[in-house]
Amino acid sequence: MDDTTDGMASMGAVFEDADLEILNGLVFDPLVGLEGDDGLLIDANEPVGGLFAEESVESTPSEGMRSANASILSEKRALCAIETGREKRVGTVKRQKLEIESLRVQIRDLEATLSQLQQMKASSTAPGNSEMMKEEAQWKEIAKRQRETRRFAEEDNSKLRLSIKNQSRVAHTLDKLMRKHFTLVSDVRSTPRLLHAVRLPQGGGAIFQSIYQDMKARPVQVDAMLQAFGLDQVRETFSDAQVRRHDTLCLEYKTCREFPFSYEATAEAMWKCVNAKQLPLRNGVYNSVMRSDTHCHTHFSVSLKAGRSDIAMDIYLVGKRVVQNDRVIHILESRAYTTGPVFRGKRVCLREQGYGVIEKNPLREARTTLVKSCMKGWVEVDDESPRDPEKHFKRLSSVLIASYHDNIESMTQAIENALMDIALKR
Repeated sequence: MDDTTDGMASMGAVFEDADLEILNGLVFDPLVGLEGDDGLLIDANEPVGGLFAEESVESTPSEGMRSANASILSEKRALCAIETGREKRVGTVKRQKLEIESLRVQIRDLEATLSQLQQMKASSTAPGNSEMMKEEAQWKEIAKRQRETRRFAEEDNSKLRLSIKNQSRVAHTLDKLMRKHFTLVSDVRSTPRLLHAVRLPQGGGAIFQSIYQDMKARPVQVDAMLQAFGLDQVRETFSDAQVRRHDTLCLEYKTCREFPFSYEATAEAMWKCVNAKQLPLRNGVYNSVMRSDTHCHTHFSVSLKAGRSDIAMDIYLVGKRVVQNDRVIHILESRAYTTGPVFRGKRVCLREQGYGVIEKNPLREARTTLVKSCMKGWVEVDDESPRDPEKHFKRLSSVLIASYHDNIESMTQAIENALMDIALKR
């Protein structure tokens, strides 16, 4: 018993001094020492060589050896459990570190994406991009009006085709009638052709001369009128028409159009439209009677609807073009004579005067051009005017405002068409 106790004590001392890493590297087998040379287990009743060769066959392993083997086995199991727990803890920590690192990478990627989106948003709201968006919107408006013009033209062509078809049927019927009445053929063939020409009504020349003298006598106050109408600070598309009372009731028109074309091209197209030989409007036809580089005389007739009644207007317009260093001014004055059941057969004269200004847009780095116009109209009383002209003027104002907006759209369309033609030629 004392030997066994001493052996266990010495073995414990050995394990206390041993390094755990060395012990972890050792392979413990509870059957070590119980195998023979051939690898088979040694029977306890058979003699063995080596340490126990000199002992008797009847001798058996001592209780101390069994206790030592059991102690070694328990030590091995304890070390294996410690190592397994350590490996599990190390694996969990590594996995958590990898997950944290992966999350950090994702956060950096998301922050980079957010930064790019913020930069894109800031660049999209920058002044340069907003200007580009505004210019793009202007081109879209031009394209929209071009499509509408094409649609109207196609509708007119369809109506003309139908009219020609009906007229051809009528002509075919007339041809049959003429064949039956041969004696009338010569008279029909000798009928003169109708010539379509612009003819002034009686006294038209005197009206133009009177307007020109009045325009020549009044001073040019374009800046004062622009300021009075609030157009001096306008830098974008704007249009308004309303009735105001000054010394008398007045109808004020003011508009500003921004064209994405150069100043020179816009000024050329503007005068080309004002000075056009013939320009179709939505409610009439615009005809130029006298044209030059600086002056124009224009006459056109329009038909307006006032409820169930029709109003006919005869308009005489005189324009003068003045070229300055940084802008082009159109001095305008007109007389509009109206007749219709609304006025009980009386003729009402509406007198108008104003200006048109073509200038570079200072906010767009000269890439676009502003066309501003302001007109003031009032009833001119003469011997043929009704007793209460202001009453008739109030009836007429709503019709004139609607006609003004239609004519502005027609004129804008004509200017855009002229600008497109100029751009294609260049």
